[in-house]
Amino acid sequence: MNLWHFLVGFLAQVSQSQFTSKVSQAIPGAIISYKETIACSSTSTVVSYSGYVRWNSIVVPGAAYNTSTFFWFFPARNPAGANLALYLAGGPGEASSFAALTENGPCVAQKDGNTAIPNPFSFNQNAHVLYVDQPNQVGFSYDEIVDGVFNVFGGQAGSGAIEVGATRSNMTNIKGKFPSQNPDTTARTSTMAAKSMCFGYGGMYVATLATYILRTNLKLPVKAGATFKDIFIPSVGITNGCIDIEAQGSAYASLPYNNTYNNANGTPFRLYSKAQYDAIVRTSKGPGGCFDQVQECRKLRAANDPRDEGKDEATNTACVTAAGICNKSLLGPFFSTAVARSQFDIGLNPANPNPPTYAASFLNKPSTRDSLGVPAGLNYTLYSSTVFNNFYGGTGDPMRKGSDDLMYLLNQDTRVAMIYGDRDWRCNWLGAENLTLSLPWSPYPSSTGRFTSSGYVPFQLPSSTRPTAVTRQHTLLSFTRVFDAGHAVSWYQPATVQAIFNRVIRDLDVATGIDPGSRTITKGKPDSWSWRSVLPAPPSTVECSLWNVASSCTQAQVGALEAGTAKVDGGWRVVWPVK
Repeated sequence: MNLWHFLVGFLAQVSQSQFTSKVSQAIPGAIISYKETIACSSTSTVVSYSGYVRWNSIVVPGAAYNTSTFFWFFPARNPAGANLALYLAGGPGEASSFAALTENGPCVAQKDGNTAIPNPFSFNQNAHVLYVDQPNQVGFSYDEIVDGVFNVFGGQAGSGAIEVGATRSNMTNIKGKFPSQNPDTTARTSTMAAKSMCFGYGGMYVATLATYILRTNLKLPVKAGATFKDIFIPSVGITNGCIDIEAQGSAYASLPYNNTYNNANGTPFRLYSKAQYDAIVRTSKGPGGCFDQVQECRKLRAANDPRDEGKDEATNTACVTAAGICNKSLLGPFFSTAVARSQFDIGLNPANPNPPTYAASFLNKPSTRDSLGVPAGLNYTLYSSTVFNNFYGGTGDPMRKGSDDLMYLLNQDTRVAMIYGDRDWRCNWLGAENLTLSLPWSPYPSSTGRFTSSGYVPFQLPSSTRPTAVTRQHTLLSFTRVFDAGHAVSWYQPATVQAIFNRVIRDLDVATGIDPGSRTITKGKPDSWSWRSVLPAPPSTVECSLWNVASSCTQAQVGALEAGTAKVDGGWRVVWPVK
């Protein structure tokens, strides 16, 4: 909490100097260093500020390591009345700075990996936006910098010397300087991450961070003076986030069997047969299945680890076991279907090029790193397997908590906007819709009914002649299903998501942007199944990227990389085999 105030207070009065360091007067051991930088290119007028918040172990209770957390701050294009918006990427383990140059920042990196152009759909149109690479060891954030190697197959950066012969000309292992990748020097649970201003699930558990801040506000001294101040959180947005496995888990079976897309001949698009769907539901809901294991995990957590410190081994074991069983029963069947599709976009083949990884190449350029104030030689970590494994394999964090934090935010009058691309399977809209409909939240006044009393209406975007989404809203809570969009919804439909963002932060209704949002109750259809689309055939082109081999490359390309016969262009793009 103290560190949050330290950072936010600084950003409200950032100077124009070339490079500045400030020592916190309130938090011993905390230092912020920053510089002004040009976000897009040398000819751009987009000004931003980047740098590090550095603190030693005494700042974060229970931490035995020092941390340097990278941030990138973009002032609002229209600064009058603009508030601060914090963007946190998900994963856990994905860098927020990647989204700044791919989805919703003021610039978009181009295919050459060397240039970036202005983005008309940036979130900083009417808000100051802060991107934080979190938790530690993600993006440009680090504990200590070591010599190591990045393995493109596992997306893993390892420290220390590499074995003779491990690095081939095909660049499957890339030497360089990386964060230590020590699992003991990064977060293991979402609550631990929130306490250290490092948050690993941008979409998945943003509610945990917001709840932590609001609850910490209550603990501040009544006469705190200028040292500590409350941080007001009027709104929270979640894009294609997995929040509660109990409420959302069944949709892993539902969406492949019954979704809102048709084939070109008009028949429903399906990845599962009725028999496959029934088998998955039966296995996951049966005795000892996924949902039984989740209940056991949460029972032990409540009794032995309610603060989510990740130190109780019985709880960790139960929750890791639940994660494994749920992954096997709910997620496993998707990867063995007769018609293979991407888990992040059912309209694409498993080798999914979207969103492209151009930003990672742009950020890893020495000139970019120097401009941002990154330590010499430190390579960019787009995605950290160490962080992911800590959360899933260390504590089973995704199984531990339900929707309590979301409920807390709504009860504290925080607006919650849930925005989901309807072609994503990994954190799909059916599961999120079920979560919103099952929330035991009672809006005020109670006479207005619950969220289920609202209905779906078309989302109105002035620049579009047809609806790009449908929305249901009941005062503080809104749910929007965005058409023809995968997991990275703001990359697929940037104008729609930007409009939702602008409306929510101004407390306007999501569907039209005209009426007061906190008093809006949409009157429309009870479900959105009547809005259907034809699913286009997957593109035949493939863009295999060394930054994201697991999701962007075909089996033939992976095999060629393993055999050392692949041809790589520009240091990241596999140009042979073509697919």
